[in-house]
Amino acid sequence: ATAKKSQKTGEKMKKAIPISELKPITETEITVLRAIAINLGGKKKGFVPYNQIAKANNLDRDVVARAVKKMAKNRILKIEDGKLEILHVVSVSV
Repeated sequence: ATAKKSQKTGEKMKKAIPISELKPITETEITVLRAIAINLGGKKKGFVPYNQIAKANNLDRDVVARAVKKMAKNRILKIEDGKLEILHVVSVSV
């Protein structure tokens, strides 16, 4: 089976995460995700230095790495060849 393509962009469309599979996201993960989004700008994926995220948000680099790993496990992020990609639109209330 092949993935459907968007009529506007011709890119493969991704399936949404079913509500039953959504996992809670911590404030630290929200902070890290926001920093990744800002760092990527308009790009779909790219290299995002964990040290830079940590320093800008007063976090330890290991905390950033754990947050990224957890979000990848929960299918919020994708890590491929060291590049990060935000897979889904994420809306959070804080």
